Amino acid sequence: MPEDGQPPGDATRVPPLSGGATTVPPPPVSLSAPFVPGKVFLVPRAVPPGPSAPKRPAPRRRLPWRWWARQLVPLGGLALMAGCLHGLLAALSAVTWPSDDGGSVTKPAPFGGGGGPVAVVIDPGHGGVDTGATALGLQEKWLNLDVARRVGQTLEHAGVRVRLTRDADQAVSLEERVRIGNATPGAIFVSIHFNDALTAASGVETYYSEHKEAGLLGSDWMWTSLFGGRSAGAARGREALAWSAHEGATLADAIQGSLVLATSAADRGTKERSLYVTRKVRAPAVLVEGGFISHPSEAKRLGDPAYRQKLADAIAGGIINYLQAADQPSGSGAAAKPPAGA
Repeated sequence: MPEDGQPPGDATRVPPLSGGATTVPPPPVSLSAPFVPGKVFLVPRAVPPGPSAPKRPAPRRRLPWRWWARQLVPLGGLALMAGCLHGLLAALSAVTWPSDDGGSVTKPAPFGGGGGPVAVVIDPGHGGVDTGATALGLQEKWLNLDVARRVGQTLEHAGVRVRLTRDADQAVSLEERVRIGNATPGAIFVSIHFNDALTAASGVETYYSEHKEAGLLGSDWMWTSLFGGRSAGAARGREALAWSAHEGATLADAIQGSLVLATSAADRGTKERSLYVTRKVRAPAVLVEGGFISHPSEAKRLGDPAYRQKLADAIAGGIINYLQAADQPSGSGAAAKPPAGA
């Protein structure tokens, strides 16, 4: 051992302290920067990742007005095409009839052909879950259907084309009944019902509407029509509907008179009322009330098939009387000149 007391191989010399104690210096710290005596170096602490700040939405891009203008071009073309088609249909649906004074009046084709109406739409009211009036063991929906079938058979035997809005116990909406009536060319429309009242009322009555609702083909909104223009198309539609309302009143009179004569039931007359089917069907349309199922004696007759056949024959007879009047040049039926101002 060397004389200074250091172990062999240790090049570090530790000076002795008082009392014989010695200290070992700490190992040197490896820093990337050069060590400068007396200068303090701060080591940054690692910060844990936190929630990121929400991103602001990108501002919406506003489309230039030129883009919107380009979109309007095809829409305008479609509107113009629809207007042209409307005008063409209105022109094709008009039939010219010779009048007594040598001029001409226009009649819409869906309301009649060359010899007046050639078809009758029979509408048995209610059906399915809609039973209608119920009293004294009778249900209106069954009476309506039975009488409507009998009316149709009588008319077919007379050579009249018939279409029923329903031929079974099924629910048919009012809109569908109107659609069938308007989709049957050259037809008149007869809806069959029976009454119910809390009083002792009895008898037969027939309803019609003085004012018709134009619907799509008679509306004024198609101002783009190139075939006759708005004013001509609207005037033609108003004339046709006024004629149809007038003919509906004439048809109601014919059926009501035939019913009273054949059945001897109390005459409750023809009445004007804005009912859905008589108002919406563009052709002459009526609604027949064939009696009161709430009246004991009348209900007893209505329960007899023979009396229901008498009712059906009377309704069919009134329709045939109307059609025969329509074939007369001076008659008031469908082939007659429309009323003044139509």
